[in-house]
Amino acid sequence: MENRQVPKGSILIVDDEPSIPFLLSEILTTEGFDCQSCSSGQEALTLLQEKDFDIVISDLQMPGMTGLELLAVVHAKYPHTAFLILTGVDDFRVGVQAMKHGGADYVAKPFRIDTIVPTVERALETKRLELG
Repeated sequence: MENRQVPKGSILIVDDEPSIPFLLSEILTTEGFDCQSCSSGQEALTLLQEKDFDIVISDLQMPGMTGLELLAVVHAKYPHTAFLILTGVDDFRVGVQAMKHGGADYVAKPFRIDTIVPTVERALETKRLELG
């Protein structure tokens, strides 16, 4: 009998720069999360229709649909899903704007590897408490 650990949560990583989802998946999979990634907001919405994710981590600036636009749709259609914005702009106003639209937090790029897991865990815990 196989002894598989139950994942800590399922994560959808959305970024049009392929190295970011790859790096985040490596870090978060090692920490026990189940990760999937895509390169656009539209692709993310398709995946969200097919599977439940506990958290979406999305780049802010992407062609077609921005991270904030994706956040608005996810917040409305999938209220059980936590949302983190990744941004190359280290500007607290981006974080405030994301949180006003239902985001849990934001992470500035380049991000520090040691901050990703605690940020994801905090966002998941906050969402669990919200949902009761």
